[in-house]
Amino acid sequence: MATDLVKSNIYEFLQGFLTRPATAIPKGAQWIVSFDDLNSILPSIKKAYDYEPNNIGKWSTTNAASTILTKAYQDNRGCMFCQAIGLPGESMTANVEGNIVSNAFIRSYVGGGRNAFPIMRMTFIDTNISFADSFLRGWALSTANFGMIARNDIVYRTNLNCYKFAITPEGPFIIQTMKFKDICCISVSEEEYTYSPGTSPVLREAQFVYNNYMIDTEQGNSSEILLNKRVVPPYRVKPPDFRYQPEYRPQVSLDKPISLSPEAVAAAEIARTAPRFL
Repeated sequence: MATDLVKSNIYEFLQGFLTRPATAIPKGAQWIVSFDDLNSILPSIKKAYDYEPNNIGKWSTTNAASTILTKAYQDNRGCMFCQAIGLPGESMTANVEGNIVSNAFIRSYVGGGRNAFPIMRMTFIDTNISFADSFLRGWALSTANFGMIARNDIVYRTNLNCYKFAITPEGPFIIQTMKFKDICCISVSEEEYTYSPGTSPVLREAQFVYNNYMIDTEQGNSSEILLNKRVVPPYRVKPPDFRYQPEYRPQVSLDKPISLSPEAVAAAEIARTAPRFL
């Protein structure tokens, strides 16, 4: 029957799908972003500052940027300033070809090429030394001065790695790695100063472009997840039984005397002798 099929599908989804290593749902917010070498971009940022007009002062942020580009903030646990990242999708263009627009003929689709990579957006938290203003703003300026042309004399690009983790009984594993080649910053969002009391940290968005990317869902992953052999134990759900079942009541033997505590005997005596109002 259809109802039996629905019951079995619910059970199979809970026990046969969600409890398997390969199809278990990973916990959210288990990812890090890591740049290969941001310190190598500082010379090009400093050179880009020299091109700016200095009639009202000279740009100076490289020393502050060096403070927050250490391994403790960038390498050991990834870029700790990054709070969100928009990973690109993949698409191509499909064009309808042919000029038959009458009768019942249906024109076919012809490939129109792979679409360009979208601009990557990342969000960074603002601290006392602003990662957005002390480094990303200068990086975008360096890209504007020296980037987007074929050259190898000035370093204004680096590589980006994004790792996604899954928590298993044996610990965390990398279930997905995305690497972006030759990434560079092209813009930093504006910021508004206000006297209104703030209740959340300031987040700044930056945009990046890159030459190409790759995705890897095997290296670093758990063998149990890849082989889908072991059942992960967090879900313990029995198949539901919707058939009518009479209410279960424990049988009390009247042959054996029931022993009551002194408090229960006193309460019963008070209830027996209490006056009753009709």
